[in-house]
Amino acid sequence: MPDKKPKSEAQKIAQKEYQKKYMSSLETIHYRFPKAKKAIISEAAETAGLSLNAFVDRAVDHEIESVLGKDPADQADQD
Repeated sequence: MPDKKPKSEAQKIAQKEYQKKYMSSLETIHYRFPKAKKAIISEAAETAGLSLNAFVDRAVDHEIESVLGKDPADQADQD
C-alpha cells in the first residue's frame, strides 16, 4: 500500500471551503426513535447495504412519492 502524501496548506483550505459549501446546502432534522425501533431500522439498513442515514432518506423519499406523487429528487433540483 503506497504511503499517503500529507496535504498541502492549499489543499486543506480548499477542502474546508468545499465542506463549508456542501454543509450549507443541507438541512438538519433531529428525530428521536425508541431504542428498539432504532435497532430494527439499523438492522434493515445494514441488510440493505446502506448507512442508517441513507436508509431513512430513501424511506422518506418513498413516502413522499407515495403520498404526494412527487419525486423528491426533482424537488431538490429546484433549490
